[in-house]
Amino acid sequence: MDTATKSTDPLQTPAAVPHRRQKLTAPLDRDRSVITIGVDSTMKAFLAAIRELWRRGTAAEKQGVELPTFLAILRDQAERGWR
Repeated sequence: MDTATKSTDPLQTPAAVPHRRQKLTAPLDRDRSVITIGVDSTMKAFLAAIRELWRRGTAAEKQGVELPTFLAILRDQAERGWR
């Protein structure tokens, strides 16, 4: 197949290309941003990651866990492959 035919192939349009895992930055205002890395580049996957962080953070806060400890817990769990 030549490149001219391939470039117009509907299966090669952006909608058909698999979503890449990448660094996504969501600016909240001039001073704050939320960054995810390794999340599929879809709205659904991005929001699922944010919701998971919210759920786990809220549970830790209710138990009196401070932010540095919470981040250490998340790092430890990530290294062990916890999901």
